[in-house]
Amino acid sequence: MKNFPDFKQWFDVSEYTVFNECRKLEINMKPEHKIDISSFCKEFAKFLCRMRCGDVRDRDAMYRAIDGCPIEDYEQKKRIAYYFFKGFISDNKYEKTGDYYSSFDDDAITGYIGECLYYLIREQLLEDDKIHIEPCKPKFSSKEPGIDFVEIRKDSRGFYMIVGEIKTTQNSIGSRPSDILTMFKLRANKIFSEMYMGIKENFSHNEDTELKAFIDEMLDLFYRIGKSVTPQKRFSGVVNYNYHERQIQKTVFSDFKSELGDTIYDLPDCRRIKLIGIYNIQDVIRQVRDEIWSRL
Repeated sequence: MKNFPDFKQWFDVSEYTVFNECRKLEINMKPEHKIDISSFCKEFAKFLCRMRCGDVRDRDAMYRAIDGCPIEDYEQKKRIAYYFFKGFISDNKYEKTGDYYSSFDDDAITGYIGECLYYLIREQLLEDDKIHIEPCKPKFSSKEPGIDFVEIRKDSRGFYMIVGEIKTTQNSIGSRPSDILTMFKLRANKIFSEMYMGIKENFSHNEDTELKAFIDEMLDLFYRIGKSVTPQKRFSGVVNYNYHERQIQKTVFSDFKSELGDTIYDLPDCRRIKLIGIYNIQDVIRQVRDEIWSRL
């Protein structure tokens, strides 16, 4: 993630503002005539190669292929295709067709690209000391059930956690905020402990006593059964959507406070929203997909 070029080549980033009693950040693609969208898609495809190719030789072969030098080794191409199968290809379709291009799982690809986009944005653009994110890399399939991410960050007051959900649509923002709030209300409590175990394992040998004390306390901070909630638990909703240079509607995430009033502390900092607007998002997703699969 650290190797990705400066996001601000392609995106404008707003200041944080309070919107519907939430802490909002908007990240919108610059006008199409001012940027080279193909360069963004190529860099994004290379990022996915770094996420998926465990063998540096395969990764470098994909880099070269994306830059225009085809992979000649059939066995290597076949192996790399397996790396990208999960989350891109529908098993049911592929069993019938035996052809990758006839077997794309468009919904899964859309969700996966959106989740990967958040990891890049987090690394470059988001605030405070970013201590950890679980999972450490985007899940290979966006259709895997569960919370999309749990973060630990640190500000001047100390450590805090962010529980996040990412939705990606090829249309306007629409009902995605409602879908995110439903996940927070109905499923987060049932799933959080599984994510927590991954964090606990990752930091089992960490020598930072302050951080270890916070991690030991995270389950209590999250569930707070019979106790008052604290600002150390925060929720974040992320929506990637098709952008048309229009202002977002005033109702976006307007129910965040009322729907989750008893679940999180009553501060805008604890209700976070990221709205990421991409021109012709369907074409961008297709280009990223094809930068990979046209080489295989």
